[in-house]
Amino acid sequence: MFSNPPRIIATGILATLTTVNANASGNESEIEELKARLSALEANKEPSANREPSANREPSHSQESNRDSWLKNLSYSGLLEIENSITSSFDDKSESDVAVATVEVGIEAAINNITSAEIVFLHEEDDTDLEVDVATLTFSSDKCPFNLSFGQTYLPFGSFETALVNDTLALEIAETRESMLMLGFEAKGLAASLYAFNGEQDKGHDTVENYGLTVSYQGQSWSTGVDYISNFGDSDGLESLDYGLDAGEDEVAGLAVHANATFGIFTLTAEYVSALDGFTVDGAQPDGTDSEPSAWQVEGAITTTIASKEVIFATAYQETEEALFLELAEKRLALGASTALLENTSLNIEYWHDEDYSKADGGSDNDGDNIVVQIAVEF
Repeated sequence: MFSNPPRIIATGILATLTTVNANASGNESEIEELKARLSALEANKEPSANREPSANREPSHSQESNRDSWLKNLSYSGLLEIENSITSSFDDKSESDVAVATVEVGIEAAINNITSAEIVFLHEEDDTDLEVDVATLTFSSDKCPFNLSFGQTYLPFGSFETALVNDTLALEIAETRESMLMLGFEAKGLAASLYAFNGEQDKGHDTVENYGLTVSYQGQSWSTGVDYISNFGDSDGLESLDYGLDAGEDEVAGLAVHANATFGIFTLTAEYVSALDGFTVDGAQPDGTDSEPSAWQVEGAITTTIASKEVIFATAYQETEEALFLELAEKRLALGASTALLENTSLNIEYWHDEDYSKADGGSDNDGDNIVVQIAVEF
């Protein structure tokens, strides 16, 4: 209603005092004292019309510090892979395609000194609709070699390392994503984890009774590890299939052994994964016996410089055994190269030759030649 209430009030008081002064000249000294006090009050009081509205005020230094501190605790990452492929199947059919092979967005947050969270969203054209791929909560400290994790992630069973575009045959058999709880240990290159989860392939037992153990050692230019899982049938490649287990058994265990070493510009990678017992799968084996799927690979890569750009050349030989029911090749020979076109942008090419299982083993005895060109962007 009033634009400047303090000044109006002060003016009114002064007017009153002026009247008093006219009628009581004997009190001049007291009036002058009151005037001086009011003048001092107005001088120290900023007029409200000159004040900046609270909505337009800049955030305080403490507010900016809190906001900046929280943003610094967040990190983001992304991966986009576009692939152009030409493939020939074992039935002599050729196909070509351009596909968004991978869209991956990750968020990591350092909640406090010991708590961190990770969320990864994934989309794979024709394979995976956009979904929460990984969601974990981890408690760890630099002052303690132990850590504790909860949530959905890929279990530490198999390493599946490769410098090529395609996933390895070992990954196709053994990669396992589950919701789990895991206790880990890391010190002086030695790492170990013990985890538990509620698997899908355990004859309807809806309890957290499956488990796994992994032990690895990281040297200066080499690493090696051994992994065990109590139910190999919970791998992503197996859990969706309709199969039976041996009578009296609730699960089929699995084993993975892997190693890699770097010698200057040369890197060597080797891996072996296998079920430790058989799966009863109708028609998987010509003689009617159980299938005990396994895979192994050896890969070599050379990193060199061509026209001031780093180029990686890689070759791999892979084999599977008793994995016909998973529709995987028995043998694969692969060659590939990759280089950075621009910052965080790479070009990757792979050619691979697949051989099917023989007719005696239930396969077609055919082979296929395939090629893929991939452009990948990381941010």
